[in-house]
Amino acid sequence: MRGPLGAVRTTPPVVVTLTLAGQVYVGDRATTLEALPAAAAAALGGANPTGQRIYLRADKGVTYGALMTVMNRLRAEGYDKVALVNEEL
Repeated sequence: MRGPLGAVRTTPPVVVTLTLAGQVYVGDRATTLEALPAAAAAALGGANPTGQRIYLRADKGVTYGALMTVMNRLRAEGYDKVALVNEEL
Protein backbone atom coordinates (compact mmCIF):
# COMPACT_ATOMS: atom_id res chain seq x y z
CA MET A 1 0.00 0.00 0.00
CA ARG A 2 1.10 3.52 -0.65
CA GLY A 3 0.83 6.37 1.80
CA PRO A 4 1.03 10.13 1.29
CA LEU A 5 3.30 11.30 -1.50
CA GLY A 6 3.66 7.76 -2.83
CA ALA A 7 5.68 6.47 0.14
CA VAL A 8 5.25 2.76 0.80
CA ARG A 9 3.32 2.14 4.00
CA THR A 10 5.00 -0.43 6.25
CA THR A 11 2.45 -0.51 9.08
CA PRO A 12 0.87 -3.96 9.30
CA PRO A 13 -2.89 -4.06 8.90
CA VAL A 14 -5.07 -4.03 12.01
CA VAL A 15 -7.35 -7.06 12.05
CA VAL A 16 -10.27 -7.34 14.45
CA THR A 17 -11.65 -10.85 14.87
CA LEU A 18 -15.00 -11.89 16.31
CA THR A 19 -15.23 -15.52 17.37
CA LEU A 20 -18.30 -17.72 17.46
CA ALA A 21 -18.06 -17.61 21.27
CA GLY A 22 -18.36 -13.80 21.14
CA GLN A 23 -14.73 -13.04 21.95
CA VAL A 24 -13.14 -9.99 20.28
CA TYR A 25 -9.48 -9.79 19.33
CA VAL A 26 -7.32 -7.03 17.90
CA GLY A 27 -4.54 -8.94 16.22
CA ASP A 28 -3.82 -11.74 18.69
CA ARG A 29 -4.81 -9.75 21.80
CA ALA A 30 -8.18 -10.37 23.42
CA THR A 31 -10.27 -7.31 24.24
CA THR A 32 -13.85 -6.43 25.06
CA LEU A 33 -16.39 -4.62 22.94
CA GLU A 34 -16.13 -1.64 25.28
CA ALA A 35 -12.33 -1.52 25.06
CA LEU A 36 -12.20 -2.23 21.31
CA PRO A 37 -11.66 1.38 20.14
CA ALA A 38 -8.75 1.86 22.56
CA ALA A 39 -7.23 -1.48 21.54
CA ALA A 40 -7.53 -0.55 17.86
CA ALA A 41 -5.92 2.84 18.55
CA ALA A 42 -3.04 1.15 20.35
CA ALA A 43 -2.55 -1.23 17.41
CA LEU A 44 -2.43 1.80 15.10
CA GLY A 45 0.15 3.50 17.28
CA GLY A 46 -2.32 6.08 18.56
CA ALA A 47 -3.11 7.44 15.09
CA ASN A 48 -6.30 9.41 14.52
CA PRO A 49 -8.97 6.85 13.55
CA THR A 50 -10.31 8.89 10.63
CA GLY A 51 -9.11 7.31 7.42
CA GLN A 52 -7.45 4.36 9.13
CA ARG A 53 -8.48 1.01 7.67
CA ILE A 54 -9.53 -1.77 10.03
CA TYR A 55 -10.09 -5.30 8.75
CA LEU A 56 -12.94 -7.20 10.42
CA ARG A 57 -13.27 -10.94 10.20
CA ALA A 58 -15.55 -13.37 11.96
CA ASP A 59 -15.82 -17.08 12.50
CA LYS A 60 -18.32 -18.90 10.33
CA GLY A 61 -21.63 -18.95 12.16
CA VAL A 62 -21.28 -15.53 13.82
CA THR A 63 -24.61 -13.78 13.42
CA TYR A 64 -24.98 -10.72 11.25
CA GLY A 65 -26.20 -8.78 14.28
CA ALA A 66 -23.07 -9.61 16.29
CA LEU A 67 -20.83 -8.62 13.39
CA MET A 68 -22.68 -5.33 12.94
CA THR A 69 -22.39 -4.59 16.67
CA VAL A 70 -18.60 -4.76 16.39
CA MET A 71 -18.56 -2.73 13.17
CA ASN A 72 -20.85 -0.06 14.63
CA ARG A 73 -18.69 0.19 17.77
CA LEU A 74 -15.68 0.96 15.61
CA ARG A 75 -17.59 3.43 13.44
CA ALA A 76 -18.98 5.25 16.49
CA GLU A 77 -15.39 5.97 17.51
CA GLY A 78 -14.39 7.37 14.13
CA TYR A 79 -13.13 4.29 12.31
CA ASP A 80 -14.93 4.96 9.05
CA LYS A 81 -12.98 2.48 6.90
CA VAL A 82 -13.93 -0.96 8.18
CA ALA A 83 -13.44 -3.71 5.60
CA LEU A 84 -14.77 -7.24 5.87
CA VAL A 85 -12.29 -10.06 5.32
CA ASN A 86 -13.29 -13.20 3.50
CA GLU A 87 -11.08 -16.23 3.89
CA GLU A 88 -11.79 -19.30 1.81
CA LEU A 89 -10.95 -22.60 3.42
